[in-house]
Amino acid sequence: MSSQSTPTQDGQDATEPHRGAFSMLSKDEADKLLESELRGYTLLLKENVGYNDLAQSRPYDMQLVDEFIAIMLDAIMSVGATVRIGGEGKPRALVKSQLLKLTYSDVEHAIDQFKGVTERITKKRQYILTLLYNCALETDAHYTNAVNSDKWQ
Repeated sequence: MSSQSTPTQDGQDATEPHRGAFSMLSKDEADKLLESELRGYTLLLKENVGYNDLAQSRPYDMQLVDEFIAIMLDAIMSVGATVRIGGEGKPRALVKSQLLKLTYSDVEHAIDQFKGVTERITKKRQYILTLLYNCALETDAHYTNAVNSDKWQ
């Protein structure tokens, strides 16, 4: 299989990330636009996960919450076509969508799961990103299982 790149309809190399409007801006303008986008996603994530409520209910976990948000922002703002989740390259748009859906309950669940790990985690960023990605998919199943398992004990 050839590793040649093919131009897209707009003439860009298909192996390069699409830069769109950024290519028409000066470096300073592009930096300001990226900073504004980062600020917007930071505010959106904090609103979605109930950051202020987490600060009141779990003040001792806020450093961890801040790290989780930073990891989510890193994945959301990445320019690559894929993001590595659980050892597999997932489409960046899918990962971004899942992370932007996270709620207060999802973050609480992720914190509890992370704090419950007793083995040494060597790739913490990857582990946390996978944990957060999966939280949106499995939180309801986790709590249903917890309730059902308590019934039979």
